[in-house]
Amino acid sequence: SLVSGKTISGTRADGKLSRWAECFLMKQMVLLVMSRRQPGAIPKSLSRIMSEVSVAICIECPECCRSLNLDDRLAGRKVRCPDCAAEFGVPEHRDEPDDDRIPTPNSDSRTLNVDRGRSGSAYSGSETDFGPPERVRVQPVGLIVDRDTYATNPGNLLVNPLLYWYCFPLVPSILLVGFVAPLIPAIMVHYSWLAVASLFGIAKAIYWGQVIDHFRCGCLCPAVVVSAEDELVAAYTDLSMGYSSFPAVRVLHQPLRRIAGGIPPRGTRLAAVALYTRSSDGPHWKTFSPLIVNCATTNPAKIARAMNSMSEEDWEPLLKAVKQHTPRSPSLIRLWRTGEWPAH
Repeated sequence: SLVSGKTISGTRADGKLSRWAECFLMKQMVLLVMSRRQPGAIPKSLSRIMSEVSVAICIECPECCRSLNLDDRLAGRKVRCPDCAAEFGVPEHRDEPDDDRIPTPNSDSRTLNVDRGRSGSAYSGSETDFGPPERVRVQPVGLIVDRDTYATNPGNLLVNPLLYWYCFPLVPSILLVGFVAPLIPAIMVHYSWLAVASLFGIAKAIYWGQVIDHFRCGCLCPAVVVSAEDELVAAYTDLSMGYSSFPAVRVLHQPLRRIAGGIPPRGTRLAAVALYTRSSDGPHWKTFSPLIVNCATTNPAKIARAMNSMSEEDWEPLLKAVKQHTPRSPSLIRLWRTGEWPAH
């Protein structure tokens, strides 16, 4: 026990605690807080000793900036610096709340709005005291694509396999037939045909893994329909790898007749998700492969989110290039070399 009758162990003749008693007292205080038996509650015996312990106030002289350790009993009084003899006041001590528990919100506290608004934030400034949080874009991790790079504006789209199969039927159909066809002779002739089915199964898994990574980890970029009859779409991006700027436009065929809503007319803005091909050397990517998001989903909210993630400044270079000339075949136009859209 720290207290025995009316005599405090470790006190000096003048009634103040010795250095050993102060250290022992601080140790007991730490153990009391760590035990968390009664957060904020201090035994009477311990509070009696604490009343006799002086706590140093650390303060700097406003004139010479010397650090001074003053007795807490000088709070609210004026003192004089021992170096520069400047007189200044010691601030009052503010008692901290002795209960370290998190307060429970009362009925008058404002609630959190969990409905996602047009801004894409889960917070509404009129319904919370905390204000909108900083928008942090989570970078998705791909299954097949290079994990050393990341998109500045990732697509984060879940692919509808049936819709993508309907838009690009050739490769998925070949892989499915190659996987299912060997199962018949494996059952009727010999089980060694399972090896062929396994190869096509692995190829099918890799293919769909690339499709999933394309729309999940690829970078969103602006696209526009340049020819509805030929199903040509032009997409714009910057092929830079972090050094300077290398704007480029990729013109390619897209299944416009198979997307929801019918064939969009010329000049219709679309959102595309692109993956990039690394070049052997140089400060920019070799090329990029955009696919419109309408081939992966028919959800209007997801398509609108992809469109709204791009500003008007992202569309200006593409629209300017489209006005200069109308391309008639798939190609990659490196705008940093030509400065304009070349004729075909």
